[in-house]
Amino acid sequence: MKKMILLLTPVLLCFILLFLRNSGVVVQGGNTVLQSPQSKWDKILLATRNCGVGCERNYAEERMLKLKEGCGEICNTNINGQPSLFFPEIRKQVNCSALISNKVIDESRPKGPAPRIPDVMLDAFTYGGKIPIIQYTNDLLNQYYLGATAQTPIWHEKVIDDMKSNCSAGTLQGNYGFEETRKVFQGLKRMQTVKGGHVLVVGSENPWLEACILAAGASRTTTLEYGSITSYHPQVKSMNPSEMREKYQQGILPLFDAVATFSSVEHSGLGRYGDALNPWGDLQTMARAWCITKPKGELLLGVMTAADDSPGRIEFNAHRVYGSLMFSHLCANWKQKWRGPPGGQVVHVLQK
Repeated sequence: MKKMILLLTPVLLCFILLFLRNSGVVVQGGNTVLQSPQSKWDKILLATRNCGVGCERNYAEERMLKLKEGCGEICNTNINGQPSLFFPEIRKQVNCSALISNKVIDESRPKGPAPRIPDVMLDAFTYGGKIPIIQYTNDLLNQYYLGATAQTPIWHEKVIDDMKSNCSAGTLQGNYGFEETRKVFQGLKRMQTVKGGHVLVVGSENPWLEACILAAGASRTTTLEYGSITSYHPQVKSMNPSEMREKYQQGILPLFDAVATFSSVEHSGLGRYGDALNPWGDLQTMARAWCITKPKGELLLGVMTAADDSPGRIEFNAHRVYGSLMFSHLCANWKQKWRGPPGGQVVHVLQK
């Protein structure tokens, strides 16, 4: 009887903590304290920290199931592609409505230490063992701002106009230096759907990319960013994932003429910036962008790039580095058109 009680005690403790956490209560250091409500998954995860390995595994398994709702073939990294210009080209079926409507994809993690990958998520993160994971630094990066303000939350018209002029002249430093910015602008000028178009920017800490898009001839941009942004430029607007989802469900989200993203999607789902762990975060982000792009619309993509003969790797929790295998799934349903010169973050232009 004593053995049975000892075995049941951790399980009972787990359920008690889950109940308390869902009631807005958490036990810390033997004291019961009230906390403001977060997402369901944050509540469960905070409780499992006091509950042990079994609860953490249950949380991770349940979260994986929720993340896959509406994902379908986008989350299937066993699909093979056909030879193309730079990496195999893959076609996947996409349920756009279900994918965009899944709120779990956009949930944050609890504030505190950045999480390590649970064992039950490793297979999905590594494409079934094909993608190696190495630790980027001894300590995990923890630059939490998801759900708060962006790094540069106020975008003034004059600042953007000055950046636009400098980008045209090749003298804009941007976030990654003069040379990287010039490579981005070179790619933007090759895109036919940018000129006069409405361009979606996926992920942006300050408006250097938006300024270059305007310099390339776009009529306006909308930035999709977790952090809050206030723009005073008439051609530059922003929205967060929740606003995007609501507009899509209401049928008032426009289809974009083009999409641009640079040094953003490779971080999705790694927990560095306050996002909850998601093995398919980057793939889901790019599939959503495909869903809200017009037919024949173009994509400018800049991510960390590995050698052509490499499948890619994850440098946890800093970023993913894309090789042929990872690129083929990241760019599913996009047709390859052009690739810029070699570098750390190679620019690609693709078309829907």
